[in-house]
Amino acid sequence: MRKRDVYYWQERSILKNLDQEWKEHLVFKIIDNENIEGIGAATPNKEFGETFKTSMAIVESLRKITENFEDLNHILEFENKVHSIIKKDMAAKTTVFLAVYDYISNKNNINLENYYFDLNDHHKKNDYERIIINENTKNTVSDSSYIKFDVESYVDPKKLIEIVNNHKNADLTVDFSGLYNSYEIDFIINNIKKDISITLEQPFKYGQEHIAKKYLNMGYKVYWDESFHNIFDFYRIKDYSTGFVFSISKMASLSNISTLLRYVKENGFETIISSKLEHPINLKWSNKISNAFDITDLNYSKYIKTTNK
Repeated sequence: MRKRDVYYWQERSILKNLDQEWKEHLVFKIIDNENIEGIGAATPNKEFGETFKTSMAIVESLRKITENFEDLNHILEFENKVHSIIKKDMAAKTTVFLAVYDYISNKNNINLENYYFDLNDHHKKNDYERIIINENTKNTVSDSSYIKFDVESYVDPKKLIEIVNNHKNADLTVDFSGLYNSYEIDFIINNIKKDISITLEQPFKYGQEHIAKKYLNMGYKVYWDESFHNIFDFYRIKDYSTGFVFSISKMASLSNISTLLRYVKENGFETIISSKLEHPINLKWSNKISNAFDITDLNYSKYIKTTNK
């Protein structure tokens, strides 16, 4: 006899101010015989080889273990069991793990995130306004003090330079998403106005991080996102880094994030909690743990209109 019931389905966020009309999410719900519930959600990321169809199939494959696992309070044991079955698809695992975290929190009347993170750090955080950039982006100007330009698809370097040069009074981060070669990055940096300070995020694709060493030597900050998934990546690229970008859907579990966060902080690097376009449930968990990080990059309010079935 199963210990609890499990349901899973698709939800869709209707988007605004973007070329894309919607984003599909995975949703997973647990409910026991006392009507205690837990719900989780995540979004497959094509950059990591995930698709909605394959991720949903993996969520379905995790139904039985979630229904029949003896005691979900033994969360690390449950996570290890899931990791032994599913090696890669982090969106699917995140969907299930967040549902379990929510269930444990509700069943025990606790804030589970406090068991993983020190959330009593009240020093001032930088909170980005995210501006998604593509070839159709108009050259707008923001009044925010901290701006992140998220280059989601290749944009002509001259256009990107023009957009950046219109924001001389802000602290800017440009997420290049590994889309440019070293000549293009040089061209962009050399043509940004000298009184504009920028931080480089993922300036090169996975495996080419060493090229960024020269920008560190020139005084630029360099953050890594797509190149950073685990402790092996940390040691592989830390010599070319100022900071590292964490996200729940990239790393799947709070235990993975908290362990990796400790390593990064102990070695003196800056930390960012971020996300792609995500389901509100997923963003809620990211915000719950955001006080453990130096920089918060979770504001998608200007791009998400509604989320529903």
